[in-house]
Amino acid sequence: MLSELNCIALDPAKEGGIWETYPGTDIRLKIRRMGNQDYQKAFVEVARARRREIKFSGGLADPPKSLQAPLLGKHILVDWENMGERNDEGKLVDIPYSSTKATEILLKERFDELYQFVVEVANDSQGYLDQSVVEDAGNSRSSSNGKGETPD
Repeated sequence: MLSELNCIALDPAKEGGIWETYPGTDIRLKIRRMGNQDYQKAFVEVARARRREIKFSGGLADPPKSLQAPLLGKHILVDWENMGERNDEGKLVDIPYSSTKATEILLKERFDELYQFVVEVANDSQGYLDQSVVEDAGNSRSSSNGKGETPD
């Protein structure tokens, strides 16, 4: 069956990120695609500077959290809503987004599930596809039989 190439095209409108709700909560996270240019450029710079650490920790396929979390906090997890913490009086207060705060949270072992969620969403290309093209492709019939002929 013939498929239209555009059905796997990234949506430029989603370059700034997509909103995802963390399971079981009202916390909404704005997450950019792992392959975005800002992340890629920063990753290459950090990888060059920390080449030795990467080599001894599993390589680029599985970079250490100490390297990855600051990049995620700055270039991947770019905003959030409905995230709070208890203050000294025990009152739940909003945590304003900042890349510094995002990095701080992502580095904490107790938030490993959040870290993994951000990585999984950022790596799932389906969420960043141009849905109008995907929907159109699903509703159209094949325009060729693979031999340059159109079906009757």
